[in-house]
Amino acid sequence: MKKVIACLGLAACMLIPLIAPAHAQSTQGDTNANVKKPKATFQVISDLHIRDTSFSHNKLLKALQDLHATDPLADAMVINGDITNNGFPEEYAKARELLDQSAKPKNLYMTIGNHEFFNGEGNEVNTSRFADFIEEEHVYYEKIVKGYPFIFLGSESWGPVDSPAKDHAYLSDEQLNWLEDTLEKRSKSEKPMFVFLHQPLSAVHETAEKRLTDLFSKYPQVILFTGHTHRDMRLPNINLTQNKFTSINTASVYYTTFAPTVNWDESQGLYVQIYDDRVVVQGRDFYRKQWIPEVHYTIDVQSATTFSYRNDYVIPGETALLTSTFTNYGQNTIEAIHLDLTAPDGWNVEAVNDPLVTNLSPGSSIETDWRVTPPDTAEPGFANLKATVSFEYGENNKQTEWSADPIVWIPERLPAADSYVSDVEWIHSANHWGPVERDQSNGEKAKDDGKTITIGGEKYTKGLGVHANAEIAYYIGGNFSTFTADIGIDDEVGNRGSVVFQIWADGEKVYDSGLITGSDSVKKVHADISGANVLKLVVTDGGDGTGYDHADWANAHIARSNVNR
Repeated sequence: MKKVIACLGLAACMLIPLIAPAHAQSTQGDTNANVKKPKATFQVISDLHIRDTSFSHNKLLKALQDLHATDPLADAMVINGDITNNGFPEEYAKARELLDQSAKPKNLYMTIGNHEFFNGEGNEVNTSRFADFIEEEHVYYEKIVKGYPFIFLGSESWGPVDSPAKDHAYLSDEQLNWLEDTLEKRSKSEKPMFVFLHQPLSAVHETAEKRLTDLFSKYPQVILFTGHTHRDMRLPNINLTQNKFTSINTASVYYTTFAPTVNWDESQGLYVQIYDDRVVVQGRDFYRKQWIPEVHYTIDVQSATTFSYRNDYVIPGETALLTSTFTNYGQNTIEAIHLDLTAPDGWNVEAVNDPLVTNLSPGSSIETDWRVTPPDTAEPGFANLKATVSFEYGENNKQTEWSADPIVWIPERLPAADSYVSDVEWIHSANHWGPVERDQSNGEKAKDDGKTITIGGEKYTKGLGVHANAEIAYYIGGNFSTFTADIGIDDEVGNRGSVVFQIWADGEKVYDSGLITGSDSVKKVHADISGANVLKLVVTDGGDGTGYDHADWANAHIARSNVNR
């Protein structure tokens, strides 16, 4: 039995189904006419890093095009810092040109990032330049969108350049006092308050960080959006943070990080829908023009509860153990809790432990295990399971019931026979420079721009071309016993580059090449992967940076019997 971890938290957030926004038409068909329309919608992107390169320009244009196609009627867009790479006037001018030529919401708001200070012209020059660009008096300000407060914060200082905290946000007492007054005034409506700051609280100068945390903790209706880290939304446990208020990662348009890998192809942002009783947040993948399953949350700011879900895979005909986690991040005890999980016709769902819980104190969680078995005929792709939770909270024991459609992923059918991995669909890939290439070397940033895989003069027609740091994961269902490959630095970089090849089977490292350089000859790999469900191929840099680290998994092959190739 395979264990799948899901997360359902009771702090105000619940995973929602993979559906089209209520304003828009789905790429797979019309929006469900019965879906209640949101009161307002908005988009959040960050870390554009506009500079004198077409790469940064095209990344922004593609993101704007995808967001407009997703919801052409969105009420607002927020660009949450690092609009420019250095804060030069010409970079601001180019950003404005790109924005002006693109379809986007009428209401466009921005925050200042640390890169807006990188030109070294000083704090006063750069804060004034940014304020002029957004046509505001300060780098902090407030807007009202369809009756909902949008509060924008920003650093007023940068440096010194040799300080490890040079990129941290510095917020003046004047800004913090303004924020305190604004939050207190807007909290009277009990509507969600959307706050935007480029840096996460961990990257705010210590005194301001404590005051911000104390201020936000007074209001469970605060939803804080932060960028700066470029952290890929597919990373577990980093997108949503809740402790008396909610904080959400906005990733990056320019590139994302999937530690230790920089993903130059990836480009991500958020789409937010506001309803009377909840806020729905969805992650958007601009590179693939699709939703990000790991980021589907519903936030109930009044009960201060979270019900979210991190998807994993299930196999047709096999039983998987899903674990849901229901968390109370508020300040009141939750009572009379009833959890339920239902699946499509033909599926079987059984609660392992009691889904009825008498009460849940603040800061506590409930874990409930579910045995889930899809039918043998279940098709590959995403499947929606309906999760519900009912509970009572508050002085008057207010009764609340939520429902959501957690997304469970069914991998592509397993290879029927021994296969080259370049012919098998992977479940995840990350690559430092351009995409992972099939049956060719890494090449440059574009897809299919590699050459014939060549190691030490020997050419190969099959294999994978990558650039450290890189990672490719395959679901192989425990049906293969052997992985073989010829590995080395591709001849396209000469004798430069240094990497380490690793093979992981269900989280256990089964092979490590040690350091391999561009001057080394080809190395043959034969690894035991017996019984593994997930095979992961990893290439790290050799400890001296990633320059010229073009690595090849030549003739990479999985076999059901223990044979050498």
